[in-house]
Amino acid sequence: MKSILTSKTNAAFTDNGKVLPSHLFLGDIGTFAEEVCESWSQIQDILENALPAGSDTGATLSNTHRKLLSATRSAKTVQQTLRAIATLSPHSMQVE
Repeated sequence: MKSILTSKTNAAFTDNGKVLPSHLFLGDIGTFAEEVCESWSQIQDILENALPAGSDTGATLSNTHRKLLSATRSAKTVQQTLRAIATLSPHSMQVE
């Protein structure tokens, strides 16, 4: 999750992000890569303009994730991947 949300290039975002779609949406890795390329200008703007340096890492990742969800609405597979990330627990221990 962190590697996707902190990617600096189109290739890194695609490489870091393709693991989830390969397990969730069989056969859609090519679609994921195409959608990342088509949406890259919006994605790059969000990744480059994350919260200022020194901000809480969790807040920065959460803010980036929320903005990416809004910016990639037309990219179905990217949206599904980001939604899947939203369901992941940030640690191995569930809240009791």
